Amino acid sequence: MGIPELREQIEACEEIEPLAKLAEDHYKNETTKGQPFKVAIEAADWSFHNVSPEKVKQIRKYEPAANPIEKEIFRRICRLLTSNIRPVYVFDGANVPPKRGWTAGRIVNSKGQALLKQILDGLGVPYIEALGEAEAECCRLQVLKLVDAVWSMDSDCLMFGCTLWIRDYRRAKDASKTSKSNGDTEKDKKVVRVVRAERLQAKFGLKREGCVLFAMLAGGDYGNGLLGCGRKTVLEVARAGLGLSLCTARNQADCKRWRGRLLIFFAKKSIKIPVPENYPRFELLQWYNNPMTHSDDFLRQHAAQNMHYEMPVQESELLQSALPTLNMTRLPYLRHVGPVLLSQYIAGLSGSLPPENVYDIKLKNTRTSLYPSLEGQIFPVLERTFTFCRNDLTSIPPVRFDNWEAFKAKNQSAPYDSTCRVECDMPVFLLEKVLSVDVLHPSERSSMKRKNPEDPHNSPNTRPTVRKKNNGSAVSNKPFTTSDRFSHHRTNFAPTNAANFKSSTPPIRRPNNSVLIGKHVEIIKISD
Repeated sequence: MGIPELREQIEACEEIEPLAKLAEDHYKNETTKGQPFKVAIEAADWSFHNVSPEKVKQIRKYEPAANPIEKEIFRRICRLLTSNIRPVYVFDGANVPPKRGWTAGRIVNSKGQALLKQILDGLGVPYIEALGEAEAECCRLQVLKLVDAVWSMDSDCLMFGCTLWIRDYRRAKDASKTSKSNGDTEKDKKVVRVVRAERLQAKFGLKREGCVLFAMLAGGDYGNGLLGCGRKTVLEVARAGLGLSLCTARNQADCKRWRGRLLIFFAKKSIKIPVPENYPRFELLQWYNNPMTHSDDFLRQHAAQNMHYEMPVQESELLQSALPTLNMTRLPYLRHVGPVLLSQYIAGLSGSLPPENVYDIKLKNTRTSLYPSLEGQIFPVLERTFTFCRNDLTSIPPVRFDNWEAFKAKNQSAPYDSTCRVECDMPVFLLEKVLSVDVLHPSERSSMKRKNPEDPHNSPNTRPTVRKKNNGSAVSNKPFTTSDRFSHHRTNFAPTNAANFKSSTPPIRRPNNSVLIGKHVEIIKISD
């Protein structure tokens, strides 16, 4: 839920970005060079915004033991890990304050949470049991620079100190429809919504304390605020510096003195909003301004005990405890976990070593460079689709799958194939460590060859010689190039838009009345 009245300001500062871009920018940043992008995830958010109850019921009709919610989370985490994004899972604690009339605490699916923790252990993803709200604990991790971003649907993150906030991005199932309801949209697997605190401050002058002020005056998760107080009024109060002074209150007496300052401001601006005698309540302010979290020392120690959130996959544990409950046999396991193992292997390679394609990576012709869901935004090639041989990556021998009693029949129906290849998408910045430029960027390589300064045709001082023929035709000793095609106007030819060509070097369409002389000479009859 968060702060409803802050929605307009949030959406004005929101950016739509591919996850691969966030991972690449972090990996190539001078201060975080070579490091994975770490994200604290609110567990309840990913469980709630998941497979719908209707879909779960439908799946369990055919497979009563299915756990579709946990299985989908398993897939999402595998995709993040493959992109060199390291999640830290945070569960709500027992001391969650009551939300707008609801009793304190949260309803917890103990069975689902236990299974989820087994999955996290197997994938090497650390998790924390928060003292209170999970999103507050996530934000504290980011404030301490133990993670780089927070993933939650709750805008409370902004008043808890988060500076890089990630949310799901939903795209329309049908491009002709404008409805944003969950039924008409679907979660994008590669793209997210991003809010940076610096943009909110630059555009509206709102810092963390201003977001706390929004919740106190206009309403948030724990209270309705002042009757009749909307975003316009709150922004005026925030610009007067009353948000910062509110957050310095240490007891109810301080809150009472702050109320006096608010009344003076309202009178000065002729704002007629009633302010109750007991407003603001210090307890309510604490829930917004100073939420209950683990101590900083506890969180730092937790990160240190978990390899600073860069744990490898624990395959044996994953196979032993988690996978049987996910109804996952050998091939699905390799399709999801294989890319994670490859990604972690590549990320661990030294950047100073020459590229070596150990696992027989074969790129497919498709490139993920344009994200249609971004309303025309075009990004460089961020990911490539490829296949690879995963046999030497996994530490689990085929016999362990074949003798797995729970799925023995299914495994036998799809016998082990040592030549089977796995297909996946992976960020280009990782593939650059194992593939040469010729393989990964063939168009750039060929472009470099074409621009070779030793080539006399590429010399700026070389001018083509042209001689006239009696019939009015011009003969040139310069090869006919793509640039010639678009830099000269020739009548009787339809204009061609270069952007419509699919390949990096557009095919050359020869005029009907042209005659080729030798290898590099073309005669074109020029009409008046």
